[in-house]
Amino acid sequence: MTEERSNAEKLEALWDAFDQEGAAGAGRMLDQIYDEGVEFNPIATAGVGGTTYRGLDGVLAFFGELDATIESLQYEVPQFHAAGENLVVVLTRIAGIVRETGRPLRQDLSLVYEFGPDGLAHRVTGYETPAEALEAAQRGHADA
Repeated sequence: MTEERSNAEKLEALWDAFDQEGAAGAGRMLDQIYDEGVEFNPIATAGVGGTTYRGLDGVLAFFGELDATIESLQYEVPQFHAAGENLVVVLTRIAGIVRETGRPLRQDLSLVYEFGPDGLAHRVTGYETPAEALEAAQRGHADA
């Protein structure tokens, strides 16, 4: 009998796949993490994001735009904080080179994942700071 993974453990596996295989590895896991109608609200990063992406195709489109905009994209070791049964806060930092300018980029990344009873993320919201993300999770939801 296998034990079901927690939502935080699923997100850890997603980040591990990205570290090992890049966007292609993470892309193969999307349907294990995200609901097909997911609402994905990332903060703006080097001109990408700052809008709402919908569905798995939207999530893929965002990561494609991010890859096209930022060279040598890396995530620092993320922290995963379960906030109740259905919320997970992910805190990390992205680093890379903005392709258009050649300038280095380092930006904090704070996300609140809201999971449904089906164990899939129905909504992901990005915040400017870890404190904002943790506050949203304490309120029990993520305000887009």
